[in-house]
Amino acid sequence: MPKRELTEEEKKIVAETVEIGLEMQHRFRPEPLYKLTGKGYMKSEGVTELARLKEEAADDLRCDRRLLSEV
Repeated sequence: MPKRELTEEEKKIVAETVEIGLEMQHRFRPEPLYKLTGKGYMKSEGVTELARLKEEAADDLRCDRRLLSEV
């Protein structure tokens, strides 16, 4: 399959995804036998983080509903 150039929108999505990944990379912890299992976990930042994530999800849902009602 021939390779194609990414569109500007695709480049923007890739850049945003990489930025988000780098922002949270410090939170990933390997389990003691990581080299054998390839597994680890993500360290929680606590209740404050969970509250923030829930609020962001609720905001996204409200935005999606608003956009759907305009269609």
